[in-house]
Amino acid sequence: MVWKNRNVKNMLNVITHEAFHTILWTNYKHIPNWLNEGFAEYFELINVFGTTAVIEISRGWVRTVKSAIRDDSAPSLKQFINTDWKEWSKLNKGDSLGYGIGWSLVYFLMSSEDGRKLIVALFEERNKDPEIKMSDIVKKHYRGGVTELQIGWENWVFNKKTTHRY
Repeated sequence: MVWKNRNVKNMLNVITHEAFHTILWTNYKHIPNWLNEGFAEYFELINVFGTTAVIEISRGWVRTVKSAIRDDSAPSLKQFINTDWKEWSKLNKGDSLGYGIGWSLVYFLMSSEDGRKLIVALFEERNKDPEIKMSDIVKKHYRGGVTELQIGWENWVFNKKTTHRY
């Protein structure tokens, strides 16, 4: 791989993003694109200070997702989380909306204990059954199902967010 950009921070972000794909695919073979890319985008913004990891908020993705929700060009979360590769590719023409929604949904879910539990269920159940719809996993493991997930996620997108510290 040759890096032509002189911005070292961008280079490290790309390396982190791509390394996360490798780590993820080593353990989970049947993860949908939105979750795979959402997590890669999430960890791309990690900064480590001693024993503390801080994951920044992507203001660019927040703007993109807010705009898509406002102008009604964002798919419903039920449609989005069940998207196949072909539909995912269509979402990523122009402003790469699929990456932005994926990142925002991962960041939202990582912001709460219930969200983190849902993420574990999404990975584990999809790994066991590659044909299961992600919305069925959400319905089983998230109080209020996809409807409440949509409401909570949209509220998160439009309200104050905090960086994640581990």
